[in-house]
This record gives sequence, C-alpha cells and structure tokens, in this order.
Amino acid sequence: MSDNISAINNIRLYPIKEADIQIIRNIRNMDRNRLWFVYKEIISESEQIAWYKKYENKTDDYMFVAYSDTGEIVGAVALYEINNKAKTCEFGRIMTTIKGVGNKIANAALKIAFEQMLLAKVVLEVFEKNVSAVRLYEQIGFLETERENS
Repeated sequence: MSDNISAINNIRLYPIKEADIQIIRNIRNMDRNRLWFVYKEIISESEQIAWYKKYENKTDDYMFVAYSDTGEIVGAVALYEINNKAKTCEFGRIMTTIKGVGNKIANAALKIAFEQMLLAKVVLEVFEKNVSAVRLYEQIGFLETERENS
C-alpha cells in the first residue's frame, strides 16, 4: 500500500513498517487486546518477525499504526481480505494502549476503506462476549447480520 494515511479526531494511521513490529507485538500482547484474539498466547519476538515476513508479501492485507496528535502510538488496526473486484474487506485486529481511542482508530480505518480505497462494504467478526467491542462497532454503524453458535 502506498503511504496512505488517515487522520480523524486527533488520530493518524500510518501503514506499519518493519520498525513498528515489536511495538505492535507489545500492544497485541497486552491482556486488554490479546484475550480477544483467536490465538490468545503471548507472541514472541521471533513469531512477530515471521508474521511480518508473511505480511510483507500480502496484497490484500493492510495493517496500520495509530498515533495520537502528540506522536504517541496508541494502537493499531487492519483492513484485510481486501477484494477490489467486490469492493469489500474485513476490518479488525484493532488494538489500543489506552481506553477511549478505539472509536477514533476504527473511524480512521473506515475512512481509508471508504474514501481512499473506495470500498463499498466492510465486514467484521467479533466475539459476542467482547461487549465493549460490540458496543463500539454498533456505535460506529456496523450492523449484526449473522451470529455463529459458540
């Protein structure tokens, strides 16, 4: 992806670079984030490097680092399974370092999806027990269309 950025509500998203991956790993390993991933284990440095090497070769997966207006990294988010023909993608892997920025990070990512990538539909999956995430997604306009039995 080019150096597309999105700025909204004092949050700026930048595509991740190799220099960011250990910071992203630390954020992902925080209990507040890690426990909501399918793979809940702590990610090691070598696992993160291996992930990034695979990520670099993907053309349908964009991960972003979120910066506050003071230059502090406050989270990350991804748009993936991008289908340019269908104009769709999946939204997720949202991680935050502090409470209160998830909405801003999500909206900045959606701005990229709809205004820069010109996608028509963005979908996501969330664990039903992740009540704060469900609430966030409803607040920013996502609608529940399907529910899996767990």
